[in-house]
Amino acid sequence: MIMKKIISLLIVVMISIIPASIIALASVQPTVTAESVNGKVGDIVAVKISLCNNPGLIAMRLYIGYNSETLELTEVSDGDVFGTGHAFLGKDTTANPYTLLWEDALATENYTGDGTLATLYFKILSEPTDSKTEIHLSIDMGSTFNVDLNEIPFYLQSGYVFVESSSESESNIYAENVTINSSKTFEVPVFIRNNPGLIAMKMGISYESEKLELIDVRNGEIFGDNTAYFGNKIIANPYNLLWEDALAEENYTDNGVLCTLVFTAKDVAESVETEIKFIIDQGSTFDIDLNEAELSAQSCNVLITKDTFSATFMANGEVVAVVEFTDGTEKLDEPDVPQKPGCIARWSPYELKNEDIVIYAEYFSPEAVMTVRHTLKVDESVKLLPVCNFKTLRRNWTSSNPDIATVDDEGKVTAISEGECEISVTCYGEDYFGNEIKAIASADIKIRPQTYVSSFKELIREIFDNFFKVKLHDLVDNLLHLLTILFRYAW
Repeated sequence: MIMKKIISLLIVVMISIIPASIIALASVQPTVTAESVNGKVGDIVAVKISLCNNPGLIAMRLYIGYNSETLELTEVSDGDVFGTGHAFLGKDTTANPYTLLWEDALATENYTGDGTLATLYFKILSEPTDSKTEIHLSIDMGSTFNVDLNEIPFYLQSGYVFVESSSESESNIYAENVTINSSKTFEVPVFIRNNPGLIAMKMGISYESEKLELIDVRNGEIFGDNTAYFGNKIIANPYNLLWEDALAEENYTDNGVLCTLVFTAKDVAESVETEIKFIIDQGSTFDIDLNEAELSAQSCNVLITKDTFSATFMANGEVVAVVEFTDGTEKLDEPDVPQKPGCIARWSPYELKNEDIVIYAEYFSPEAVMTVRHTLKVDESVKLLPVCNFKTLRRNWTSSNPDIATVDDEGKVTAISEGECEISVTCYGEDYFGNEIKAIASADIKIRPQTYVSSFKELIREIFDNFFKVKLHDLVDNLLHLLTILFRYAW
């Protein structure tokens, strides 16, 4: 037996000679982990919820979610992290998610120990479709804090109950397919099922570098602590992972998560699919008797989609529609604006950026505007054009003094004699419901006498008097008024 151990150690050392820059995974992030376990239909399995790298706490609230068609929670027991008398475990074990709460309101210092928070006992009711079912963890940040009442963030690692099936005959390394937006970071847990028993395993990870970037690898729980040796050059492709325990006295036989790969999906012009391949080095994968284990590996597909954003259309405090768009979308397919009687409705102006936006309905009273001042000479004419914020069906023009200036049905103003008067127009239309709506606009008209120029000197004076003193003033007034119109009715 001693000779066998020595031979085993020598072989593992030889096959594990890879570039000197290999490192064992380690993490100092506060973590709560659900244990992965094996069982058969009808078994009761114990799932430990563990805490490591405890930063110091006096309260924590966890939620445990699971598939109630596959598992039945039958019992929960407290752990040793918060001492005794501080656990408040839900009495209703049928609740899903199930709540775990620890709190010591009288504590004067933090609980800083690592260990088992609680143990949950599940009865396996049926076989899941893919041989495993998840024990999902979530945390209530508002109820998880230290003695200074500072909220503490945790990394949560779900566990799995692997249900053995008589129909399964081969070992299998696999990961589930993933759909992810471009430029996003995502995790790929790599599983082993039907583990035949191992003390060493070497596997390569191959992927398309043009579409994916591997940024981190985290060890799983199959081979225990201090048995994982991963290349520190993440850019290597294929990327090698090695597990070995030359001093093991028995095989590692658990099923579960071998490791978790962390990728970033690269930016793509359109949705694309790519593959992550798992390559088993059979010569470096063996059991305690140095027999090679013939493991099969199943690739994982990753569908990379364009970043999707949402535009939420709101009216009267309610959501009318949510429209998705991507980078490069120029115009949204807008829903109809909810209408109000007697009002003009529209969606507020917006700009499409690579972020979610909210667009609100705006409502206006019917309004009409036109240039506010005109100066004419006797017998001159000008046509006025009102601008309305609704579709005009007809107009009614009037002059406050037809002896000064007249206006026809088309808005043409004719100067009759010297003086001032007001030209008004009433614009008529209909709202969404067919009700009549109207708006009034007016303009001040100033009529000057005809001027006859008999010399160059009189021409200069006429230009100065009629343009710089009067016309320029009119022009400034009209420009200011038009700017107001543009800002208010910028469609």
